[in-house]
Amino acid sequence: MSARRREAAGRRPGSLRSQLIFGSLGVIAVTFTGLALLLAAFFGHYFAAGRAASLHRAAESVARLLAERPPVANPRMLTLVHDTGGHVWLVGPNGATLRQLGVAGFGAYTQWLTPGELTDLLGGRSLNRFTTSQGPRPTPFAVVGVPVPRIFGQPAHAHSALIWAAGIGGADVLQAVAARLALVAALGLILAAALFAWLSGRVAAPIRHLERAAGQIAGGAFDVSLADAGPSEVRSLARSLGEMARRLRDLDASRRAFLADVSHELRSPLAALRGALAGAHAGGLPPEQRARALALASEETERLGRLVDDLLVLARSDAARLELRLQPVDLREAAIRVGLSLEPVATARGVSFRFEGQGGATQVDADPDRLSQVLWNLLDNAARHTPAGAEARVAVEGGTPMVVLKVSNPGDRIPAGTVARLFERFERGGGGRDGGTGLGLAIARTLVLAHGGTIAADSPPEGGLTVTVAWPATPAG
Repeated sequence: MSARRREAAGRRPGSLRSQLIFGSLGVIAVTFTGLALLLAAFFGHYFAAGRAASLHRAAESVARLLAERPPVANPRMLTLVHDTGGHVWLVGPNGATLRQLGVAGFGAYTQWLTPGELTDLLGGRSLNRFTTSQGPRPTPFAVVGVPVPRIFGQPAHAHSALIWAAGIGGADVLQAVAARLALVAALGLILAAALFAWLSGRVAAPIRHLERAAGQIAGGAFDVSLADAGPSEVRSLARSLGEMARRLRDLDASRRAFLADVSHELRSPLAALRGALAGAHAGGLPPEQRARALALASEETERLGRLVDDLLVLARSDAARLELRLQPVDLREAAIRVGLSLEPVATARGVSFRFEGQGGATQVDADPDRLSQVLWNLLDNAARHTPAGAEARVAVEGGTPMVVLKVSNPGDRIPAGTVARLFERFERGGGGRDGGTGLGLAIARTLVLAHGGTIAADSPPEGGLTVTVAWPATPAG
């Protein structure tokens, strides 16, 4: 593996399953850590407050004994100090240490309180604070100070204040709680890892299946099986992927059919053109036959040009690159103009157009060239399918917000299934006998929709076909 690939692999995130497992375990670990910190803070405060309260009560008892019954105070004071623990300093009015009782190693009281606190204490205010001892193993301590009550305004027994410092304790309880919490956390993490491994497997397995299916679809295999398993979101994704596969399959089939139809439609005029040119270039042909060959070549060239133009319109529409230059156009006048241009062809077939109209404005917003193309395809289609000696009707109904155009031709009734496919590409309602390419109605539909209109076809019970177009009218004013 190259250095670049190793670097990319190092940046690549892990699998979904590993991310779910480690992410969930991380959340649990953070939760247990926070819980441990909260419990440590709670128990620490609980033991500190309890220790300070007990020291304060003991100090007040000793202070009362010193004030009221100094001779009896010594044994009682010794017992309280022994039972409560810690170290006691008896301080005179000038701050000098008069006596010390309790555990050795506490040093002078000045290291346990500040000069300001000593001044307040000698002035008659009690002291209650927490501190930490200095050294390699810092230990929390509670420090209380109690003024000795005065008798007739004078310090009793020459003592002015009592200072008591003692360790808070409870470390063994905290250690026991921490040990049990660590055990519970370890068991919780193990159980959580197993649970999340199972749950993530249920989620990741169908996703891996969908991943493989998506790869097959990308490779062109649209008939893939998608298991309906896993969470509802995964099942919904599987259904969406299956629907996408079906649409891609239909699109691929439509593309293949379109290419086949285009190849077939191009082959016919090219073959005719090749034969006509070969005949025209052949030596010894009478002038009349040579002229007919050239006329056939010209006709096939025009047919081929129309087919290429139609395909270009469809391609631009599919690529959303169809440009429209909109301007106000009178739909009735445009239809009559196209009908007059088609009159020679229609007359040669024994067909005529009858134009009808109702009152109202018939001006629409349209690209004149595209509108003419729509009208040409609709009227040419009607002329091709109108029996000889009959007439095709073109009706324009003015109004807002849409102007309605109806192009009708008599003839045999068209089955409903065929009518539904008339606007598809290369669909010939007449079975291909009329000489059309099967793109006229498809082009008309594409251009009408591009202008914001609608188009529909219907074959009434009496037969024939009616194509109805609703085109956006030009706004008034």
